[in-house]
Amino acid sequence: MWNLFGKGSVNSSSWNSSINSMGLAEAYIESQLETKNSGFAAAILRSDSNNGHTLKTLKNMKVIKELDASLFEDDLGSYWIFVRDVELKQNSSKIGLIIHELESSDLYHQLIGTVFPFDWFDSIRGKSIRLYWILQARINKFTPFVPVGSPEDKLRDQPLETRMEKAMRKYIPTEKNVSEWYPIWGMPELD
Repeated sequence: MWNLFGKGSVNSSSWNSSINSMGLAEAYIESQLETKNSGFAAAILRSDSNNGHTLKTLKNMKVIKELDASLFEDDLGSYWIFVRDVELKQNSSKIGLIIHELESSDLYHQLIGTVFPFDWFDSIRGKSIRLYWILQARINKFTPFVPVGSPEDKLRDQPLETRMEKAMRKYIPTEKNVSEWYPIWGMPELD
């Protein structure tokens, strides 16, 4: 699944600019779109083909310890670094610090992307649903993802994803080409 994201490299200054734009959009997201920050965000790294070197390096990273970040390995061997804060701007800043440290540790090339989850009350469905903005390292743009139903169904609300992209394109760098909007099924959650 992760190979869909490719192996492109991104200039770290443009990457940090993209991450910071999410934090700066917090007021618009919460007031105008009535969408709430979930309280966490994550950076995702591709699986390790180097006998556990990546995991050892991540566990010893000073910034992960200082930010009290959580480290998870998923079923595919990809690494998730979670940060928690009630403020989106703080989560964006923390993710930016982690990305900088990945670059210093020569793990930047394994970066798949970052995930920023949000909660939105869907009045049609009558319940709160989880929305995601995924910043893909390969294209350095955000793409929306809205899974619906059970995880096994692998269904997504593409009309809502389209509305999300249109609503946010003035505030964050978004990818307009829907063929680039890859889902991430089965991602770990910190609720």
